[in-house]
Amino acid sequence: MSSTLIKSILIMVSGTAGAQALTIAFTPLVTRLYSPETIGELGAFVALLNVLLPLAALTLPAAIVLPRRDETAVRLMQLCLRATYALALTVFITLALFHSAIANILNFSSASGYLMLLPVAMLFAGVYQVLQQWLIRQGEFKRIARIAILQSFLVNGSKVGAGLFVPLALTLIVIQTLGQAFFVLLLSRYRPSLKLSEKARLNVGFKLLLRKFRQFPLFQMPQQALNAVSISLPVLLLSALFSPAVAGWYTLSRTIMSAPSVMLGRAVGDVYYPKLAKLQHSGKSLTATIIKGTLALLALGAVPFGIVVVWGPELFSIAFGKQWQTAGEMAQWLALWVWVMFANPPALKAVMVLHVQHWALVINMVTLTMRIGALVLGAEIYDSMLVAIAGYSLVSLLHNLLIISLAIITSRRRP
Repeated sequence: MSSTLIKSILIMVSGTAGAQALTIAFTPLVTRLYSPETIGELGAFVALLNVLLPLAALTLPAAIVLPRRDETAVRLMQLCLRATYALALTVFITLALFHSAIANILNFSSASGYLMLLPVAMLFAGVYQVLQQWLIRQGEFKRIARIAILQSFLVNGSKVGAGLFVPLALTLIVIQTLGQAFFVLLLSRYRPSLKLSEKARLNVGFKLLLRKFRQFPLFQMPQQALNAVSISLPVLLLSALFSPAVAGWYTLSRTIMSAPSVMLGRAVGDVYYPKLAKLQHSGKSLTATIIKGTLALLALGAVPFGIVVVWGPELFSIAFGKQWQTAGEMAQWLALWVWVMFANPPALKAVMVLHVQHWALVINMVTLTMRIGALVLGAEIYDSMLVAIAGYSLVSLLHNLLIISLAIITSRRRP
């Protein structure tokens, strides 16, 4: 790997790691101000948002990095934004009619009004995706890193400050939504110039873009949607089958266990993406880059995830309070899965660059069925949330191993 690639990774890591470190630093205060039920309601809101987000812009923001010419990338941005606005409006109308019924299914009957903030949060999150991919294309990793740290500090500080006076789920949801809006406001300063946008509108048609990048809405979008459903299912099903408190324990456990992936794995993926795209354009093999990146991340994650497997309950009880010890028991199982997920960003980006999203979609469909089965089996037959979490984690581990295998095998066949 070139020194430029390593420097870019370190810059992105500094931003994402700094932002996530701030979140973790504030979490012991948040867990002592807000109850598991309250954090469970926030977790369900975020889970629903994550399920809808891949649909918002047809996953085309991920394609903004790929075109050779900037005007093509700008036209893709315009298409993504229109799709995001349309879906946000559709979700708003749907929730206006059925938000009470949806809240009852999730066991959140007292918080049905919270769901009306969902289309607003989805709109801001969708626009953020578009602007971030444009900055990644431009190599503006320093700007992304600085903005991520600032946003994390303001959001987490607001949660603690507001929790001293109004420790409610609505407080957390409003702050979460405003945090995304603030992120969009900062990133919008670096959007493409009006001159370039007008040139893109004249030279590139939406139909041509949809035909050229059809792999994304046809295969990448359902794949990401299925993956989001798989990740969000435990929060929604644990709340519906057990209680919001159980969903709150899982939400904290999942947040803490995903911290290394957010700190490093995602940053590595964002930097690897244009690197892999350039290798593909030049006709060079991606195999060595994928394998080296994956093995390096596996080695890096072995110690922290191994510590959680051994001492999870004790660590969570000390760090977040005794009422969160159950979250530590869940973390012992989640650590096995998240360790491999931490190592798969190079493979995930390679799947898009190699245009094998259709095979990744098949993997997602199969493992989604298995994940649902594991959760239902643990809840309905064993009546145990830990059995449900254990089964879900083992299937998720298998899923990530299959994605990594797909990327390596495909890259070997395509020099």
